[in-house]
Amino acid sequence: MNRKTITALFLVIVMLFSSLTIIHGEEKRFNPGSYSGEAQGFGGVVTVNVDLSDNEIVNITAVGENETPGIGSIAIETLPAKILEKQSTGVDAVAGCTITSKAIIEALENALVEAGANLDKIRIVSEDSAKEKEVKELSTEILILGGGGSGLTAALAADEAGSKVLLLEKMPYLGGAAAISGGQVNACGSKFQAEKGYEDSADAFFLDLMKGGHYKNDARLVRVYAEHVGETFDWMVDKLGIKFAENPAILPEHRVPRVWMAENGAAGYTATILENLEASGVEVMLNTKATELISEDGAIVGAFAEDENNIYKISAKAVIMATGGFGNNKELLPPLLSESLYYGPVSATGDGHLMMQALDIPLYYMQYGKVYPNGIEVSPGFAKSTWHGSIATCRDASTLIVDRSGNRVVNENGLAENIRAKLYEQPDKTLFLVMDQSTFDMFRDLIVNAGKSATQEQVDEWLNNNGSTTPVFAHGDTLKAAAEAAGIDGDALEQTVAKFNEMVAAGVDTEFGREPLMAVGEGPYYLVEQKPRFATTLGGVRISTNMEVLDKNDQVIPGLFAAGEIVGGVHGDDTIVSTAVGWAFTSGHLVGIITSDYVKK
Repeated sequence: MNRKTITALFLVIVMLFSSLTIIHGEEKRFNPGSYSGEAQGFGGVVTVNVDLSDNEIVNITAVGENETPGIGSIAIETLPAKILEKQSTGVDAVAGCTITSKAIIEALENALVEAGANLDKIRIVSEDSAKEKEVKELSTEILILGGGGSGLTAALAADEAGSKVLLLEKMPYLGGAAAISGGQVNACGSKFQAEKGYEDSADAFFLDLMKGGHYKNDARLVRVYAEHVGETFDWMVDKLGIKFAENPAILPEHRVPRVWMAENGAAGYTATILENLEASGVEVMLNTKATELISEDGAIVGAFAEDENNIYKISAKAVIMATGGFGNNKELLPPLLSESLYYGPVSATGDGHLMMQALDIPLYYMQYGKVYPNGIEVSPGFAKSTWHGSIATCRDASTLIVDRSGNRVVNENGLAENIRAKLYEQPDKTLFLVMDQSTFDMFRDLIVNAGKSATQEQVDEWLNNNGSTTPVFAHGDTLKAAAEAAGIDGDALEQTVAKFNEMVAAGVDTEFGREPLMAVGEGPYYLVEQKPRFATTLGGVRISTNMEVLDKNDQVIPGLFAAGEIVGGVHGDDTIVSTAVGWAFTSGHLVGIITSDYVKK
């Protein structure tokens, strides 16, 4: 065999081998077949199943049963199709669903590695040719900017009154801060409250609100809130069909039981509101961000907005600002909130506040926000709430609150603002819950099943870490062992618990006056961190009692209304528990009725 023949055979062999990895001129990307991968999502494990040909992702399905309904579930439903379209994992996360989105991508990439994929190549997204956005003109009677609690109730109330309503929401889902709140709503003055046997009045609620805001509130708006919250609650029950628990929450900030938990919490009332929205005539545009208000001769006559493909010029007889707060915009935060963990919606970036500033509309109370003393740090700067577990186990069990020296510092059943004040006195802004086994079991059940702020899997992971990282869920067979894991003085903690149990036996807390008293029981023992957390900002525009936005001369701006968290003043420098959500619903319901009357004139 001569050299030319050998060379020819070699080339044939090379071509044959090449054909195994190149199909129609393209390099083979995968070993075809069906694969599966897993990753940790926001609420638990996310599983992704993928079908592959030699060169193409054929099908993707994602499953995440514990992801937040209406938020993380949006990523589960929409991101696989986006990846499939781009044939790449280098796509953007779904807005507001970052953790779930990352879990889907990680789980998919785990499956693709098993299929022999080169992840560096899979993450490359072919750039689409730049396309200029098309400008479209729309018109409506009432334009609502923001689809949170106030925006949704405004839309339903206006639709009920016969108005044509268009609601814009920049996120791919509706609900806003109300959808991830504690799920409790004020019922002051409602038929619902009276039927449960509790006497209440607008005057009593007004005084509690003013006291909670340290009398810095805009009393005009507090009166509006107190006088209309009852009718709003009854509307939510009778018209919308929202169901609430049989018994009210007993909270020290409220002189009368007037706070009720919705069935299934915030997720429960959000689902019911969205069912009503679906059955209404309200037009909704998701993934559409309002960017600028349109002003003509001093009146607001519409707004500009945009989505991925279009710019919209929307004409309206009335515009309702329901854009929420600014907790997730560090440039707008005052120092107090900058030192606290954030646990609110990612969408709260102050878009409406910035639109107001662009028109020289003044903002008030921007230095204030609602800080709670029961956060756990789940990632740097971000918190989850243990409110349900912290409050209940201090009230109905033997939970103590101690500092790093192992000493009690406050009446555990006292006002939240007193506990918060002690938190800010600590060098690291941290206190600890001390619980015996039965109390911790109660605590865990409440944060998992009532508050929905953590899953069982997450709590198990935090316990397994045993204080080595945040959030601190330290434990031990003895108090000293638990204290060591949490970085607390164990000897002092043992003395603190012993002294407390002696006071329980004597029937009086001589240190802080706590009532009622229950002794700390047998171990194992648990120490859970408590850090300041906030979601609600209290600053915004000044409005009239008819929900109209006022200019710098305190004059009504025709056509411009506001509701919810973008309104400043109603809470003063603080809020009492559940009043922020109550204000969102009450102001939304009220502004929907008012604007419907306005556009008919």
